Amino acid sequence: MLEKMTVKGLLHQFSYELDFTNENGPAVKYITGPNGFGKTTILKLLVALYGADWKTMAALPFDSFECVMDGKTLSVTKEEWQIIQNDDSDEQDDLDVRLDILFEGQKPLQISVKGRDGKFYTPKKSGDHSVEMILSQKKILYIPETRIIEKNLPKRNRKTPVKTCNDSFIKYLSILSDKIENFLKSKLKNEFPVNEPIEGLKFSLVDKMLGFNLNSEFLTDVKKYGPIVEKLLNDEFSIKHEVDKLEKFMELINRYEFINKKISISEKDGFRFKLTDKYNTIVDLDDLSSGERQYLMLVYKMLFESSEHTLVLVDEPENSMHMSWILEFPKVIKELCKWSDLQFIICTHNSNIFEQRWDMSQDLFEKSQLRKAE
Repeated sequence: MLEKMTVKGLLHQFSYELDFTNENGPAVKYITGPNGFGKTTILKLLVALYGADWKTMAALPFDSFECVMDGKTLSVTKEEWQIIQNDDSDEQDDLDVRLDILFEGQKPLQISVKGRDGKFYTPKKSGDHSVEMILSQKKILYIPETRIIEKNLPKRNRKTPVKTCNDSFIKYLSILSDKIENFLKSKLKNEFPVNEPIEGLKFSLVDKMLGFNLNSEFLTDVKKYGPIVEKLLNDEFSIKHEVDKLEKFMELINRYEFINKKISISEKDGFRFKLTDKYNTIVDLDDLSSGERQYLMLVYKMLFESSEHTLVLVDEPENSMHMSWILEFPKVIKELCKWSDLQFIICTHNSNIFEQRWDMSQDLFEKSQLRKAE
């Protein structure tokens, strides 16, 4: 768990001490503050650190920062040297950056990165590489502010974020379907179909899978093996957990009222919506409202792109959402914390998204004013 972060010289003007722990509550902290105070840059620093992405870190504006992770301290200090070319030179000024990284209990790691014209090139490393190995074991998910992404997409032949999510979901369902089939085939090879009729027998888990249109033909066929199929699937935690995850996804989407639309899941189409009209008209995902797309993508990513003990960073999740949806959002986050033991750090401009629980927030404007007063 990320417990604390101290950053100095952020954006060349701010220094903050941030506490990401809550004494009696879920592992969720909200970062608030006006535009330009460094909320997104803090998230990007954490993403670069957990991914050992030294090129990105070298390009970010800060002097040093320190993180406490699972009781151990990691510090990064940045030094820069600008190499000025002669006036008559046709080359751009160079920027040499050195990052000194020290993780408690490990030997120092030094990273040298050369930059030119705003681009940074392959880092050179010296010292103890075990720091990178430790970081590689820590899990992080970054969900950036989606309006920026959509604005940057080309108008023609674009793959919008919501359709990209659905492509990934279709692959996920295909892999899960194959996993279920391979598992049952291996377990049932020495079993025989039951002689008595299966009508009236309970197949709760199999029926859930059929409800999600997972390998329908195969699952309908294996019902002839009777209750043993249900027992095998219930005993296989990894499969049961994934089916429960699909059920949780449907529950969280249906909690928010997508006006006159119903969601369905299938291995062929992923998630899709139909109008509740007499024709059951299929709605193109890009024709959902911006708020509906925002919430759909948030839930998808938080459920299917994270795993246990992941640090989830979310930038401005409230974008395009109606106030009633914003007020419901803290409950969704708390449920997901329990579901996969996740930790959340969420940047926001809207205090309603954390029910104005200021004990769960870190306000950058307030912290900058306190430091000035010192």
